[in-house]
Amino acid sequence: MMTRGSDDEARIGLDPSLESHFAALLDRHKEAVARTEWSYQQYLPVATEQRPLSPTAYVAVETALLTEVNLPWYTAGLSHGLAACPSPIREFVRLWTSEEDQHATLLESYLLLTGSGDPSTRARSRKGMIAAGWHHELAGPF
Repeated sequence: MMTRGSDDEARIGLDPSLESHFAALLDRHKEAVARTEWSYQQYLPVATEQRPLSPTAYVAVETALLTEVNLPWYTAGLSHGLAACPSPIREFVRLWTSEEDQHATLLESYLLLTGSGDPSTRARSRKGMIAAGWHHELAGPF
């Protein structure tokens, strides 16, 4: 069981010799992203008459969107917690953040274009979540 300690204590288990392995994994991820490059516009219903999502589907998409709203806090926490990690891990956090931001844009745009839910209520929820911030009780990144 991990006890609360300094961030340096939490990183003790990371072996610096693994950096080349992390770099290879990051390269593999980048190659996969390049092969499957996508843009959120590809998935938006641009037809003029789109029906709103069912209530169940709307809740699922809205929940996914509101999870993405916490992206600034996830990124800040990961960046801080992994600051002493090998550079491929830190770079992956930035890459992951850009991918998650793309997901959020797609979800919000889809809800807007299908006329699903109340965009003003959704915007207030997002603003409130960001203004409230996020804090966790984890002792370290792992």
